[in-house]
Amino acid sequence: MDVTDVRLAAPTANGFCDNDRLTFSQDTKWTQVCGITEDTHFYLDVDPAASSTLDFTFVTDSTNFDRRWRIKVSQICCDQISMAPSGCGQYFTSTTGTIKGWNSQPAEPANTYLAGQNYAICMRKEINRCSTTYLDRGTNIFFPVCGDTLEWPFSFLPGTPVPTCGGGFIMSVSQQLIWS
Repeated sequence: MDVTDVRLAAPTANGFCDNDRLTFSQDTKWTQVCGITEDTHFYLDVDPAASSTLDFTFVTDSTNFDRRWRIKVSQICCDQISMAPSGCGQYFTSTTGTIKGWNSQPAEPANTYLAGQNYAICMRKEINRCSTTYLDRGTNIFFPVCGDTLEWPFSFLPGTPVPTCGGGFIMSVSQQLIWS
């Protein structure tokens, strides 16, 4: 799913989409999404044996808001080499880029991490590349999590390679990271 532009009412301060929301059937990575999201992509896992459809449902309330959405949906064959690994909400296949989540507009006052999100952001290992460096484009507040242990406090300056740990991930408060 390529998201060019989704503009729905902002989430609450707790990250809930009480006014507007977009929901997806058959995929549990996102219970609901709202806010402003532009120029990114997401993968939805669909059971190839299921006979039902994948539904996108937009729910809006009566508040005055400039709502719009432009989303391109493509089906990828299960054996296609470009298919994202199962569980990956986003899959990047280049040596540089920008990771943006739902509702990730850094200049917006309502840039709140949405509740109910649980997905992996995956990157294909490129030929002749042995490490990845992340830069935070927002608040400079991001930190690694190794296994179930939060590595905090942690001095993590932009441009520093991510420490190696099994089962780890990066948490970013600003929701936008650049890698190279």
